Amino acid sequence: MSKIETNEQQRRLDYWPRFQNSTMMAALALLHQYDVFETWPAEKLLAYQLQQAHRLVTFAQRTVPYYQDRLKGIAQIDANEFSMNHFRQLPILKREGLQRADRSILSNAVPKSHGVRTESFTSGSTASPIRTYSNNHLKIFTRANSLRTHRWHQRDPYGTFADLRPTRHGTAGSLRRWSWLPDGGFGHTINLNQSLQDILSEIIDLDPDYLHTRPRALLELVRISEMEGRRPASLKQALIFGETLEQDYRDEIVETWGIDLLENYSAVEVSSIATQCGTGGKLHVMSESVICEIVDEDGDEVAPGEVGTVLITALHNYCAPLIRYEVGDYAMRGSACNCGRNLPTIEKVIGRTKNILVLPNGERHFPTSLNLISREAPILQWRLHQENLTDLELSLKVARALTAAEEEAVRNCIRKLFGYPFNIELIYVDELFRNPGDKYREFTSNVV
Repeated sequence: MSKIETNEQQRRLDYWPRFQNSTMMAALALLHQYDVFETWPAEKLLAYQLQQAHRLVTFAQRTVPYYQDRLKGIAQIDANEFSMNHFRQLPILKREGLQRADRSILSNAVPKSHGVRTESFTSGSTASPIRTYSNNHLKIFTRANSLRTHRWHQRDPYGTFADLRPTRHGTAGSLRRWSWLPDGGFGHTINLNQSLQDILSEIIDLDPDYLHTRPRALLELVRISEMEGRRPASLKQALIFGETLEQDYRDEIVETWGIDLLENYSAVEVSSIATQCGTGGKLHVMSESVICEIVDEDGDEVAPGEVGTVLITALHNYCAPLIRYEVGDYAMRGSACNCGRNLPTIEKVIGRTKNILVLPNGERHFPTSLNLISREAPILQWRLHQENLTDLELSLKVARALTAAEEEAVRNCIRKLFGYPFNIELIYVDELFRNPGDKYREFTSNVV
């Protein structure tokens, strides 16, 4: 018996039942409320969302420098009169606007009960990295949304979870309890910044029940496993996030590995936005946490089956309020789900596919952590393109002209990420455009 198992067994003998930590206890309390909220009529759900939105708007206008003038008129509307029409008069916050706002987006009067503010950096999946902020209050909602997903999909709380993500040195392989039980299953972190062959070996050695990863990485892992004749034996479900995946590819994954494939829609800036229903298959919006609008070019809500721009309002982020925030995605609005839940639905998120970077020796890498180049120079947007096995093109939108030393630092950052001395041409542009209905892609390739 391992040391971890021995220690856990001893702790179970200390007392039963056991209390969780305060964040988990609060999340479990929210989860029980969610069971009631999701059955409310849609009109009642929206009414409560608008009440919370009004609180957020008035708070932001009063305490956040960025919003003090922008929200002045709307914030003065009485709470009882605040409607969706009023809400849609609020200005849209674009990603570049959030970039330039910098620390003026921070509130100067966050409630002490919300905990200490923490700072992180987006992955740059829209080629436009930004700083994001959180605190324990927000972590409670994030945890509750995660628990809701586990329950919807009837996951065994004692099962093993593998989470594939870019990690810093020393965090790969870290253990944590992922389920709602004090003695539940362990979650293991596997570093996505390595060759896919090595990732597959780690997954097979761990043999998890559940896997959390990006869809394109999963597709490549499935293909490698089929080619090499090896696969994780116990895997039941894979939860994918961050990109869209064509139906043919989804079918390939499900048929090859014999697993359920489920989708979660999230953004680093706002955490969970929607998660796939275990019954109807649509993505249900986490209405307790966010208002999710899907709007056309005129800012009007699109009809079910139509595609529009996604705007997110994080209803409980009082440390750095994001109100009508354009996350950079297009999505198709969904119709009512047949599961009986009245949470709004998204039919599908459009345009988040990434390609695979291939080294001359045949190693294939999922290109993550490219946002690190923005630490070397004042870069606002980028797109990396693999022209052939040895040559890359990096398109850059910059805040100012880069020095020769900064240019070389950016090149060396990319070379270090993939472990190969690529020839890298820097191309400066005024704007990085996207096709209608598509998301910016931070990486494209002529090789794959």
